[in-house]
Amino acid sequence: MAENFPLLFFPFSTPDVKIGRRRFVQSHISYPGAARQRERIGPVFRELCDALDARRIHIQGGADGIDPKAVLVLETVGSVDNFANAVRRIEGLDWLGEFDVDDIVQDEDFYDEENPERLLSGRLYMVSSNSRALQELQSLWRRYVDNPQMHFDHGYSRFREVFSLLRTIRRWDVSDRFIDTGVMSYWQEQLDVFGEERIRFEIELWYKSNPEERSRAIQSVSQMLEQLQGQVITHCEIDAIRYSAVLAELPAGAIRSLMQNQEISLLKSEDIMFFRPSGQMVSTISTFETLPIPEERKPALQVNGSPVIGLFDGYPLANHSLLSNRLIVDDPDNYQEDYESKYMRHGTAMCSLIAKGDLTQDNDFITSPIYVRPIMKPNPHAPNNEEHVPSDHLLVDVIHRAVKRMFEPEDGRPPVAPTVKIINFSIGDPARMYFHSVSPLAKMLDWLSNKYSVLFIISAGNVITDFNLPCTENEFNGSAPDHQAKLFATEILNSRRYRRILSPGESINNLTIGAVHNDSATIRPFEPRVNPYQMLMPATYTSFGAGHRGSVKPDFVYDGGRQTFIKDVLHFSPLKPYQFPNATPGQLVAAPGETRTESVYFIGTSNSTALVTRAGFFCNQTIEELSRVYPMTQRQKTLLIKAMLAHGTSWGDLGGNIDIILNPALDTIQRKKIKTKWIGYGYPDWDKSLSCNTQRVTVVGLHSLKKEKADLYHFPIPECLNATTIKRKLTVTLTWFSSINVSSQKYRNARLWVEVQQEGFLIGKEDVADINNVKKGTLQHEVFYGERAVPVAADDTITIKVTCDKDASNITEEIDYALMVTLEVAPGVQLPIYQQVSERIAQQIPVRVDGIV
Repeated sequence: MAENFPLLFFPFSTPDVKIGRRRFVQSHISYPGAARQRERIGPVFRELCDALDARRIHIQGGADGIDPKAVLVLETVGSVDNFANAVRRIEGLDWLGEFDVDDIVQDEDFYDEENPERLLSGRLYMVSSNSRALQELQSLWRRYVDNPQMHFDHGYSRFREVFSLLRTIRRWDVSDRFIDTGVMSYWQEQLDVFGEERIRFEIELWYKSNPEERSRAIQSVSQMLEQLQGQVITHCEIDAIRYSAVLAELPAGAIRSLMQNQEISLLKSEDIMFFRPSGQMVSTISTFETLPIPEERKPALQVNGSPVIGLFDGYPLANHSLLSNRLIVDDPDNYQEDYESKYMRHGTAMCSLIAKGDLTQDNDFITSPIYVRPIMKPNPHAPNNEEHVPSDHLLVDVIHRAVKRMFEPEDGRPPVAPTVKIINFSIGDPARMYFHSVSPLAKMLDWLSNKYSVLFIISAGNVITDFNLPCTENEFNGSAPDHQAKLFATEILNSRRYRRILSPGESINNLTIGAVHNDSATIRPFEPRVNPYQMLMPATYTSFGAGHRGSVKPDFVYDGGRQTFIKDVLHFSPLKPYQFPNATPGQLVAAPGETRTESVYFIGTSNSTALVTRAGFFCNQTIEELSRVYPMTQRQKTLLIKAMLAHGTSWGDLGGNIDIILNPALDTIQRKKIKTKWIGYGYPDWDKSLSCNTQRVTVVGLHSLKKEKADLYHFPIPECLNATTIKRKLTVTLTWFSSINVSSQKYRNARLWVEVQQEGFLIGKEDVADINNVKKGTLQHEVFYGERAVPVAADDTITIKVTCDKDASNITEEIDYALMVTLEVAPGVQLPIYQQVSERIAQQIPVRVDGIV
């Protein structure tokens, strides 16, 4: 076994000069001129003004004389930064938000001169306007179309830019708030499948700047619900993420009326942003037969100290023989009283994977307790009492209160879990795939991460579907494994628009984990079920990215278990997912049962997420050892965990296997985009993050930056690589947490990025995510290589530059970051890489570190 050496630390960073501003690429989009805009948009403006005036006259005939408001949508091709500031200059206009759109079909007015086939990108700007403000907006419009070059008063020039890009202006309508949200499918299921007599759902309200208007909106919606024999169960406002919502309840008859008649006032309310399903289904297992857990092959390690890992999930079977004395279950809402032990499935499985990993492997237990906050209950109306997020509270509010309870004192009570650095979140909302806007739950997790320096590890979400393969059973059985894999992968790629990551997986501050088709189970000989892949591939159920504004999501993938398929008795297609957890393959986990020694085989992105969380525990162990010599703050430790988890990722064999099954006609850029959305930064190798060896050295940098500042690090080049053609690889990972601006589509306030400066020694990048994607989130991970014979002098270095700037809005605080840089040559090449780098690093950390077992 190769000897492991400790990670090293950069002794200091060198401040760099103030950075320059970003350069913008010239667009090839053709836009209509002012005369054409007058022709297209002028009549729409007049119609909107007339309609709002008519409403104002009608309402002012009443006692209160309220000037009515309408939510306006300004849809542009292209975007204008800081438009919100201009909107706020007009009295009566209230900025509500903006969404990106990326599926605009070209027409005679907006088209790409160089690529007439591609879909255009744009933005939706939402503003609330009364009739007077709309008239002023129309006045600005007229001045623009009469003289596009006219001078706009200070602060108003953004209107001219928006008018020039304007595709349409319209009111936010029933289609936006109701038809396109998926709530009708949810209602239909509640009516037809569960036979609910009263149905609960979420109404997300527009967050108005004026508290009195927000209060009036809640009162108005409450009255409309009461008119339909319904009620508001609870409401929640969280200023930090501009969230205002009510949990509503209506009788089945009223629900049917809403589905059939879109003229009902509730659906037309200008106060409502979205109707959303309430609660989340997380388990679709139809049977739950168990197996005995394997006998221990090594002594169980005892737990000690305070928890590092938290879990938000279902209530676990805490007295299972595998988990006894290893959990701290915090249940302030008394969810346990609604649980029979036999339904404690998902939380028990996640605790098992975090505590001990796949039970078919001989893993050690982690040695600190797991803090568990139950947020799910069995659904008594669902088949097999599937666990779900109950519909008695708004989930955003539940998570907010739960995390605040962990880290802040309240009513004389100390925080209940202040030492937790990682929170596992292995549930997603199947009714809310990520399309254009960040969900309230993802906003909440981003805000909480930045506020409390805690890392959420989130599952990308599962998509469980049948597969219709274009072949017979004989044709499938007679084809090579590569061709069989291609048949499944093609079906997935053709439907990837409907396989997007689930909320809150679009979170920018946290790690989102997908799954690969891999486990350690043994498939029985002559197994009749269909195994789609004989090689390492993304799991057939894992969701697709990308994340917000094209950021890399999922961040990476890990083992989630192999999904197999069963055939129809008469036909080969469609193939149906096999979902009986008592049979291999899959990952073996603890399960509820009479003897409390049972286990089941389980698959899903929940599993891969839990196993990454488990790896985070070992990263923290390493960091705590290092911090004895190199002191770190809690925030730095958490950011370094985030960096360590991602640092060893690469496309490697997984990316190569995807290349085999992709259409040969796809070029390099197209292949890179598919792989980035499918597997993110790839598959991890945590040995690279936790320790070094003779041929591999990792150096860590921890610091903070203000806006428009940069740090320079100088990584020593070992002299043993002088004039050699040995291939070397440099891996660079940068992580940080950003505050958020939920009013801006840019969303992320702090923009950091890392650049590598060394010509000759490094000549290119490994096959990793596109540079335009890697700089969009709060994790940048890149791999460089070189193999030219270049001279290396005794003091030669690779310069690593970390830069900070604002993004969505101004930042005044210093932004903490963690940087990891690894230089390595191929295993077996006998060069003293570690020794020569460590000798030139001023401060060494004398800690012996072992890898994950």
